[in-house]
Amino acid sequence: MKIEAAVICGDGVGPEMMGAALSALKAVCKKYHHELVTYLVCACSEALELGKEPLPEESSQQCLAVPAVLFGNTGLEKYRDKPLQERPDGALMALRKALGVTTNIRPVHYYPELSEFSPLIERILFYQKDTAHIAMAERYERYLVDLFTFII
Repeated sequence: MKIEAAVICGDGVGPEMMGAALSALKAVCKKYHHELVTYLVCACSEALELGKEPLPEESSQQCLAVPAVLFGNTGLEKYRDKPLQERPDGALMALRKALGVTTNIRPVHYYPELSEFSPLIERILFYQKDTAHIAMAERYERYLVDLFTFII
């Protein structure tokens, strides 16, 4: 199987985390005989430093042209007081709008033997970071995909 993904490394610790994530994906693809094709996309502080918006149009088009987008952490301190359209995290908001998605999926693995020590209940499916909503669903007995701020 051929797997294609646009890759936005982000900034701060994002590129380091993305490097580790890509290494893990490559190892999984190798084990299961998949071909991983990635396309680096200019966005976040990289784009801002070039005098562009956080997610330039050509970058947005690259992301829309592939079935998956991996998005690293973003949000450097030096941009914190600027409006969203001038901050690296503006790329994430623009990408979400372009893709029509809103949710960061967080990892959840429910261990029944530890339930009395956990603040989680069996019905939590995911946490939506930006609006702090808790979505409920039937209990899943498998790992949910940990995407951090990656969007697939």
